[in-house]
Amino acid sequence: MGRRARREQQLRAAEIRAALAAEPEPPRPRATRTGRRLLWRGRRILAPLVLLAGLWLAGSLLSGESPVAVGVAAGVVAAGWWWMRLRHRLDRAVERAYAGALLGLGGGWLAWTAAAGVAATDQWLVLAGAVAAVPWWQHHWPRDGRDVSEPEIPATILELWEQHVADQGGPVAGAQLYEPGVTEHGRSWSVQLVPGRQPLARVLARLPEISQGLRQPIDRIVLEQHPDTNDPSIARLQIIDRSPIQDTVWFDRPRCEDGRLLLGPHADGIGEATWRLYTTNSIWGGFVLGGSGSGKSRLLEAMAVAARAMGHTLIIYLDGQDGASSPILAKHATWAGGPAEAQMILGALERGMAIRQKHNRVHELAGFTPGPELPGVLCIVDECHRIFDSRTAVRWAAVAREGRKIGVAVLAASQHSGLETFGHSEPLRSSLLAGNGVALRTVSKMAGHLIPGLELDPYELPVLPGFGYLVAAPGSGARTAPFRARYLPDAKDAAERELPVPTVEDWFTTTADAPLDEMTARAFGPDFTARHERAAALRAADLAEISGAQLVRAPAVVEAATTRDQVVTLLANGPMKRQDLIDQTGRSASAVKLALRELLEGRRVRRTDTHGVYELIAAQEGTTR
Repeated sequence: MGRRARREQQLRAAEIRAALAAEPEPPRPRATRTGRRLLWRGRRILAPLVLLAGLWLAGSLLSGESPVAVGVAAGVVAAGWWWMRLRHRLDRAVERAYAGALLGLGGGWLAWTAAAGVAATDQWLVLAGAVAAVPWWQHHWPRDGRDVSEPEIPATILELWEQHVADQGGPVAGAQLYEPGVTEHGRSWSVQLVPGRQPLARVLARLPEISQGLRQPIDRIVLEQHPDTNDPSIARLQIIDRSPIQDTVWFDRPRCEDGRLLLGPHADGIGEATWRLYTTNSIWGGFVLGGSGSGKSRLLEAMAVAARAMGHTLIIYLDGQDGASSPILAKHATWAGGPAEAQMILGALERGMAIRQKHNRVHELAGFTPGPELPGVLCIVDECHRIFDSRTAVRWAAVAREGRKIGVAVLAASQHSGLETFGHSEPLRSSLLAGNGVALRTVSKMAGHLIPGLELDPYELPVLPGFGYLVAAPGSGARTAPFRARYLPDAKDAAERELPVPTVEDWFTTTADAPLDEMTARAFGPDFTARHERAAALRAADLAEISGAQLVRAPAVVEAATTRDQVVTLLANGPMKRQDLIDQTGRSASAVKLALRELLEGRRVRRTDTHGVYELIAAQEGTTR
């Protein structure tokens, strides 16, 4: 370490020590601390007795006709009301009725005492007070078998941090808290991590232990890179005392800002978690991790609605569960399919990218800017572990990596983030996470580097639908911090309760995908133009199978015709090998072989002199399209 760097480190350490020295309270005698602890532990049990004593004092003053009697009596009643109503925030009807009854009894006893004297009424005060205090004692009496002499619990976050978090053997041993502050929803501190030993991503992996050490729920803790310094060894800790996301955060409208989708408020109420969809010359995809009940599919639907509302984006939807993950997306996306259509859609995306790349080259464009004449194509791949495999992972990685500057992006989602989810392809996973990353709660424990930049196991997140971490990509300007996604209700929610916002069905009805430009539609080929007929035929086959009727052959007919059209479209660009046709169409070898045989018999294609290579027969023979 150079002399200058060592000097800067010494100055920073001195500042931290000075800040720490200014915060702790002066030492207190053990006896005094024990006595205060006993009073603090018993404060709720003693509250009715204190109130009765105040009432008796006020009654004595009233019976003695003191000039301050009325003021004292009013003060006692007001103090009782403050304690019962405001101090404990009694919101439920039963608790409000209880507080009102106590207020009425106290006021009535004071009025009686003013007329009859305290000597005639004090025994009734004791009797009525004891009866009225029973519900209070039942609610606040300790139930864990411990008495007020239990071991002392540190009273401040600083004490808890020093004793249970940063102590030797603690989750972040040696890290120091300093610079305490107050935020809109709680408290904050700066954290000096041990340089070179405690990268923030690794510290976040210990967040469950930090949560336990600070005796705070994990959803009330925000630990992130400090926003006011570029020093990566300094973090900011926030304790959220009044959570802005504890209750459901409703999706009231599509929210977009400068090409970003606003997903929901951060846990500390500071700003929104953002998904960058468009930046200068680029469109971005990403990856969403979330288990059953985490709100993953609802988040994808909300993102799709917001993207559609921009007016220059169309959605392609691939679902590993054949549309069961989100029937609404499968219904309203421009093109939808399941595992059987995955290679078909992948081939179309590759052809669309190729023609758009030529478009950029001809028009000397450095990247992609969405517009009505050339919309962005967002391919959402839900349950992607059933779509990506070892045979196609390299091709999907190329789409995710190279589509950015020509208007094609992949948004993948799954319940797992291991390499098997991405067809055992690290380039595919890293290409997706170069754009955006979101981690919601998962239902099984995971180990290792789940998502680059976030080592926190999502299994440890609270069971709160839509709660998760946004994983900021380098250069995105976003925060790696917890947030809660806005909830987009469906028709089932509307049937069960009155909703303050429209349903997902309403939003998909009032928004629309941008129409695909003619150039890209031609490149997508007959698979795209025949998508509705294919979907209808597959639906008819499913209905026939469900009803037990004889299966129709319509899907097979559509499949064969589509394969033939694909082969013709590809051969229009020049001779190709059969294996290349199989790879480009995404069809099985037998399907392509059958299509070639039918085209050979119909004199639409022929074999060249090179073995295994086919070409279209000349247009003047009237056989090309």
